[in-house]
Amino acid sequence: MNTTIDDTQLKRAWQTAFELRLCPDGIILFAETPDENLHRHLQMCHICREKREMPLAQRAAWEELQRRFAGVGQKPARPEKPVAGQVWSLKRSLAGWIEEGYFYKPPMVLLLERIEGSRGFKAVQLYGDRLLMGEGDVWLDDRFGFAQGWNCYSLHEDAFDGCWGAVAGMTLNQVAESVSMKHAPVDEDSILYFFRRMEIKVGARVALPSVAVLVEKWETSVEESVIDFFKRLFPVEAVKNALTGWRIPDGVVDVFQLAVSAVAPSKMAPLKAANKTCYLQANYIRKKGESVIIEPLLTEITFTDWHGGGYLVSGRLAEPFANPVQLLAVLSHASGQQIQSEPSTLTPETIDFDIFFKGVSRAETVSGHLQLLVVSYA
Repeated sequence: MNTTIDDTQLKRAWQTAFELRLCPDGIILFAETPDENLHRHLQMCHICREKREMPLAQRAAWEELQRRFAGVGQKPARPEKPVAGQVWSLKRSLAGWIEEGYFYKPPMVLLLERIEGSRGFKAVQLYGDRLLMGEGDVWLDDRFGFAQGWNCYSLHEDAFDGCWGAVAGMTLNQVAESVSMKHAPVDEDSILYFFRRMEIKVGARVALPSVAVLVEKWETSVEESVIDFFKRLFPVEAVKNALTGWRIPDGVVDVFQLAVSAVAPSKMAPLKAANKTCYLQANYIRKKGESVIIEPLLTEITFTDWHGGGYLVSGRLAEPFANPVQLLAVLSHASGQQIQSEPSTLTPETIDFDIFFKGVSRAETVSGHLQLLVVSYA
């Protein structure tokens, strides 16, 4: 098969993926009078424009074909208790318009592991077309397609709709291994790059309500605040000693603020790749005997989004940790105001993370400067 055919197939695969993830279903698409959201979408999506321009008879035949396909095949189950290894569809209520004019539709996910002490799961997003596989993807089978080891996020059980089956334990282990690994970046001029950016945005979008719920449940179960625990564990003098040679913002004396806002000397700062990816330098703090060690750490920010309940920041570490770590973040403003995130814990060998700022306004997210602290209590 020649390169031209391969390129054509890949472009068609990308177009299909775009339609499946970001275009509205027929009921919305064929509304007699397009609302503002649909009008915006039609301006940039030729696929949906062409569908709306179909003759009524052809449109009716197309809708009937869709209904018949929907009625064929296996029906999802609703087990009493979700478990790792199962493949679930997500509730249609998670679908919806966003300001950019896209209609996000929830994907299928593979449950990787339960989040300890909660009704949440770490889930990996699935997609069906082999043509869009790359490094970090794990093929499951012809029914479920492949698991995206680079696209893992938290979901609350309330987001689950129906269970379509499960994968073997060996396959689940392969997916878990892929999730824990650092994968080589994809060429930013490739179709695969645009596909993966879309998939990350879709996943972060559907995960946003779950993150808010899980944070709220976590808050009610914790007796001592995480910041108070941090201050008790890391004495201020030990932190100051660890930051010798670092740049400290004027007027900062609080031990947590010292740790999160200090800027490493240039000779210590991790190098950034020369591409369009968004990176954030975090600080990594741990204890070594009675001493405190603080090191700069490069993180990749893969997605940010705001909705009425708060602000979600998704990203990944350059390398996994062998022990659990906690992520604490602040949005700092020029006025001196600092908004703390809800705590986020990463299990060993996990690199994907979500940070959630509960109840912040859109204006606060735009004007705030994100600072991130990775804490090891081991």
